[in-house]
Amino acid sequence: MQQELLEGICGLTRELWEGVHRLVRFPTGFQRASSSVIELHPEEPNRSDWW
Repeated sequence: MQQELLEGICGLTRELWEGVHRLVRFPTGFQRASSSVIELHPEEPNRSDWW
């Protein structure tokens, strides 16, 4: 059980870092990327304010 939890956390962390690195490398693509993020989290439409 603990091993599965650790693997899940590692997977989520890796996906998060890959997304951050994509935003850093291609800032002009942020608007396209943020549209899908807004669809996943409609309660947080101003995610760009985090940066």
